[in-house]
Amino acid sequence: MEKTYRYRGFDIVVNSLRATVAVARRDDASSQYAYMAGVTLKARLSGGEWSTAFRIGPISGRLSADLREVLAAGFAAGTQVVDDVMSVMGVMGDGHMRAVPESMGTHLSI
Repeated sequence: MEKTYRYRGFDIVVNSLRATVAVARRDDASSQYAYMAGVTLKARLSGGEWSTAFRIGPISGRLSADLREVLAAGFAAGTQVVDDVMSVMGVMGDGHMRAVPESMGTHLSI
């Protein structure tokens, strides 16, 4: 399953990735399926296109079989990275961002 979100001028694409996990018990060795999130961030900046990709999982140290939970965790991680990227871009003395996604215009006043 894939969902695309728009956040602060960035596309956040979250994919649910199915993983097989071996579960070993004293009386039974079996496999179970769990999901983790694959996240891709994309933006058109004035100097060109920027993108990065990463994976999130397992959520809170446990495996999840709930796709909604996995997508929400991927979106939350994506927004945190976007916020960090925007913070690193910084604000110039005139109150404008040094580089912003094209969809936000050439200037972003803060």
